[in-house]
Amino acid sequence: MGKILNKILQFSIPLLLLLIGLYLVPLKIFGPGLTNMLGDLGDARFNNYILEHGYKFLHGDVKSFWNVPMMYPYKNVIALSDNLLGTMPVYALFRSIGYDRETSFQCWIICLFALNFIFCYWALSKWTKNNILSATAAYIFAFGIYNIGHFDHVQVFPKFIAPFVLYWCWQFLSQQKLKYFLFAALGLVFQFYCGIYLGFFLIYALLFLIIAYFLVYRDWDFFLAFWNRKKIAWLIAIIGLSTILLSFLMLPYLGITKTTGLRQFASILSTLPRPVSYFFTHIASDNWYVFTQHSQFAFPDWWTHFHFVGGLPWIGILISIFLLFSPKIQKDSKRFITFLLLALFLNIAFCLNIGGYSLYKLMLIIPGFSSMRSIDRIVNIQIIFFLFVFVFAFNKLQQTYKLAKWLVFLLPLLVIIDNSINVGELKRFNKAESQSIVKEIETHIFSQYKPEYAAIAYMPIISKPAEPFQHNKTIELNISAMLAAQTLNIPIVNAYTGYYPGNYISFFDNLDQKNLFEWCNFTKCKIDDIQQINDISEKVEKIQLVFLKASNGKFVSVDMENQNLLKANKDHCLSWECFSLIKLKNGQCGLMSSENKLVAAEMESKNAIKADKTEMKLWETFTIQKIDDQHIAIRAMNGMFFSVDNNTTQLFASASSIGKNEIFELIYK
Repeated sequence: MGKILNKILQFSIPLLLLLIGLYLVPLKIFGPGLTNMLGDLGDARFNNYILEHGYKFLHGDVKSFWNVPMMYPYKNVIALSDNLLGTMPVYALFRSIGYDRETSFQCWIICLFALNFIFCYWALSKWTKNNILSATAAYIFAFGIYNIGHFDHVQVFPKFIAPFVLYWCWQFLSQQKLKYFLFAALGLVFQFYCGIYLGFFLIYALLFLIIAYFLVYRDWDFFLAFWNRKKIAWLIAIIGLSTILLSFLMLPYLGITKTTGLRQFASILSTLPRPVSYFFTHIASDNWYVFTQHSQFAFPDWWTHFHFVGGLPWIGILISIFLLFSPKIQKDSKRFITFLLLALFLNIAFCLNIGGYSLYKLMLIIPGFSSMRSIDRIVNIQIIFFLFVFVFAFNKLQQTYKLAKWLVFLLPLLVIIDNSINVGELKRFNKAESQSIVKEIETHIFSQYKPEYAAIAYMPIISKPAEPFQHNKTIELNISAMLAAQTLNIPIVNAYTGYYPGNYISFFDNLDQKNLFEWCNFTKCKIDDIQQINDISEKVEKIQLVFLKASNGKFVSVDMENQNLLKANKDHCLSWECFSLIKLKNGQCGLMSSENKLVAAEMESKNAIKADKTEMKLWETFTIQKIDDQHIAIRAMNGMFFSVDNNTTQLFASASSIGKNEIFELIYK
C-alpha cells in the first residue's frame, strides 16, 4: 500500500504543482476574464507587436519578416531587437483560432510558463529519477520569485529548452555519445531562435559547465574517444549543420552590427549582477520582501537586480557543503557535488560587478557577447545551476539519511510558500484600456489616410507628452501608433526598438515635422511620400509656443486649481503661461495649454474660457484678428471676442466688438 501511495504522489505532485503555479502567477496576474496585461504599456506591447508581425508574415499579410513596417523606410528593423521566432507558432495558433492580438499574447505567456515547468521537470526527472524533487525545482524555474524582475521583459520567458541543453551537455561529457552532442547543439540553436539574449547566456553556461567538468573530473581521455576520422567527421557535420541553421537567424543581426557597432564594457557595467543582487528581491515577494529594503535606490539600475532565487535553493547549497564533509557520502558523489558547486560558482563569479570590476569583461572577446546591453537577464539561465545543486543535494540527503525522505515530501508545499507573489505589487495594465488607446489612434489614421502615400508618421498634438523627453510616455505613444498601423496594414515611421539608427531618436522624442524631415534626409527618402497624421483630424500649418499678455499688463495663465479657467493674473511668463498656437490650414487656429488641454468657451458658464478639452472640434477652434504686428484679438465660435474682466482677471468670450480689454499682445517663445 505504501508503494502505491508513493507512486501516486510521485506522479500527481508534478501536475498539481503545475496547475497551482499557473493559477498563482500568470492567471492571477491577468485576473478574471484575462482583464489585465503583464508589465507596462512599453516593452510588453512591443513584444506583442513583434509576435503579431510574425503571425501576419506566416499569414501572408506582410511580405518580409525582417523588414517590419515600422521605422519607415529603414530596412532589417527586426534585427534591432529580439525576434521571438522560436515560439511564434504558439502565438500564431491562438490567433488562427480567433483570439485577438492581446488575448493571444496572454495565452502565449501562459503557455511559456507551462512549457518552462514541463521541460525543466522532464530534464531533471530524466537525470535524477526523482519526480518530487524535479517538480519542486521546475516550480522555481517557471514560477520562482527571481522572475519578478523580468516580468517587464517577457522576451526572456522562452527558456524551456535550456535545462535539456545543459543535461545533454553533461550526458555528452560523461557518456561520450555523439547523439547528445547533436541534441545539445540543436537545442542551443533553438534557444537562439527563442531569444538572442538567452542563447548567448546559454553559451556562457555551457562554457563553465565544461570547464567545471574538466577541472573536477580531469577526464582527458574524453578527447581520445573522438580521435578518429569517423567521429571527427560527425562532429564537424553537427557543428556545420548547427552553424547553417543559426546563420539564417544571425546574418541579419551581423548586418545591423556593422551600423550599430559593439557596446563598450562601461555601457553594460551597471547591468552586471552585484554580490548583493543574489540577496535582493522585489517587494511583490510575500515572504522575502525584507530583502527589498537594503538595496532599493542603492546603485544604478537597481530595479533590474532582483536575483534572489528563494530560500530553498540556498538551503540546497548549504546541504551540498554539508555533504562534502559527511563521512557517509561516497567519493564519487562528493566529486559530482563539487562539480555542480564549481559550475554554479564560475557562472556567478564571471559576471559579478565588484566595485566596478568584473571578469565578464573577458567574455566580450567572444563574438556576439558585446552586442548585449542587459546582462542582468543572465539569471534566467543561472537559475538552472542553482536547481541542479538543489535537486542533487536533497536527493543524496534522502538517500543517505532516512529522516530526510519525509522532508522531501514537504518540499512541494514549501516551494509554493517560498515563491509566493503578491500580484498587486506588480506592474499591470488594463487590456481594454490599452485596446481603446490603440483604437482611438486607428480612428485618427483611418479618417486621414490616403493610400497614395508610401507610409504615415503619427505626430499627435493633443496626446503628445506635455513635457519634452518624458521617455516612458513617448514609448507608450509610439508603440500605440505602431499597433494601430499594424491593424490597418499601413507602414509607419513611428517605432520602438533596442537601438535607434542615425537621428531617429530625435523624431521619436519630439514627433514633429522638423525631425521627420531630418530623418528623411538620413534615410534618403522623400518627405512627400510620408503622410503626417495627427490627432485633431485637421491639417496643421504650424505650431508655435506663445504667451498672451492682456490689457491689464498681466500674462494669461491656466488656473489649475479652479476648473482650468484662463485668467490674466501673472507677472511673469513661465510654463503655466505658455500656450501652443496651432494654426490650421483652413485658417482657423487652436490654443493648447502646457498640460496639452485645448482652450474652449463654455456656453453653460457665461462663455468662460477654459483649458480642459481633449478633442479639437468646432468649439475648440478660433479666428485670430490681427491688430498690428504685436497685438491680436481672438474670436470664439460663438462670434464673440476674448475679453478680460478687470475685477476677476478671468477671460470670457463675451465681447461683440474689439475694445481695450479684447486686445492681447502675442509674444513668441
